[in-house]
Amino acid sequence: MRFLLMVSVGPRPASHRRVLTVLAAAAIVVFSMSVLWWAQTALELGVFGFDYLAYDAAARRVLTGDTVYDMRFTTAGAFGLYFYPPPFVLVVLPLTLVDAHLATWLWAALGLSCLLAGIALMPIPCWVRWSVLLLSGLSFPVAKTLVLGQVGPLLLFCFAAAWRWLQRDVVAGVVGAAGALIKLQPSSVLAWAALVRRPVMLGAGIAAIVAASVVATVVAGLGTWLDWLTLLIRVGDPVSQEENVNLGALLYRAGVGHDTAVAVHWLHVGVALLVWLYLGLRWPPVVSFMATIVVSQLVSPILWDHYAVVLLVPVAWLLGRGVWWAAAVPLLSPSFLGASVPPLVYLAGYWGTLAMLGLPRLRTETETGSGLGRPDRDAVAPTATPLARTACGRCSGTD
Repeated sequence: MRFLLMVSVGPRPASHRRVLTVLAAAAIVVFSMSVLWWAQTALELGVFGFDYLAYDAAARRVLTGDTVYDMRFTTAGAFGLYFYPPPFVLVVLPLTLVDAHLATWLWAALGLSCLLAGIALMPIPCWVRWSVLLLSGLSFPVAKTLVLGQVGPLLLFCFAAAWRWLQRDVVAGVVGAAGALIKLQPSSVLAWAALVRRPVMLGAGIAAIVAASVVATVVAGLGTWLDWLTLLIRVGDPVSQEENVNLGALLYRAGVGHDTAVAVHWLHVGVALLVWLYLGLRWPPVVSFMATIVVSQLVSPILWDHYAVVLLVPVAWLLGRGVWWAAAVPLLSPSFLGASVPPLVYLAGYWGTLAMLGLPRLRTETETGSGLGRPDRDAVAPTATPLARTACGRCSGTD
């Protein structure tokens, strides 16, 4: 990865193009093979579309006049559990026009499209974009979220779009709201807008949430909101679920008492929030925005391994800033290891990303640049030659 960075800013455009072509070809081949292999494996195991089938069942319950939420569940992770915000069912409803089997494949295509579109939207140089696609093909969380039909690719798209248009308050606010309507964690983008005093962005996001919530209430009924909150509380134990990878859950499975493990979890959440507040108040906006993406997952009571897919966004930003060792984050959970990746590795990925975002030189560079993630030439590398800046700038949409 360091070699690619050196080539991308070197004075030889022919060499740059050759390396970029090889990188692009490798990224496409590796990503395609990984997705196809894991899709085939999921089909053989009978878990393809595992998460989507819960969304589909919820949407079909609405059509029959039943409640969105199945209130029989008492723990997270069970097949068929749907506990997303009521407006999210509006996204799934159009797919009920076809049978569940076809809808599962259509949803998988949507997830794949959102992942690729999110990578394409990131304001980064060409070599970083292809590198992120390559890393996606080598990362188990990416493969898992795609084959399960999870909402991770949609959230990655929302985070990437918010980053792309971070200087356009209304657009960024609406995109942040879209993420919050899919899942609670992306609402942290609107919390970030409040923290860095972006009232227009915050207002646009709140307005979008209110509008979508009104439509969802009309479609699903007012009682849906109470059902949602009740179910969240019922299945929201942060430590008892076996596949949860937050710190409290790991300690609980290691033999620590339940109450102690819960206390450690919330202490861990508090530390993550303090780090977020520090970066939000003292560091340039784009750095604290990237930290917001990381912390949005760390504060979640339920932290599945495939949630790490959203780390591709801050990793892409770090690579664009010359922090080539950020590529290690998605490689900590390589796809060839599958579910055998030690759970502690995922926490290391989150905190390692936060640590890299806190590098002093990144603060200096972003303070002297646009500070908002704009795809300017400074995103290529501070020491790039004019020729390399031009070549990489054209790939990232710069003028």
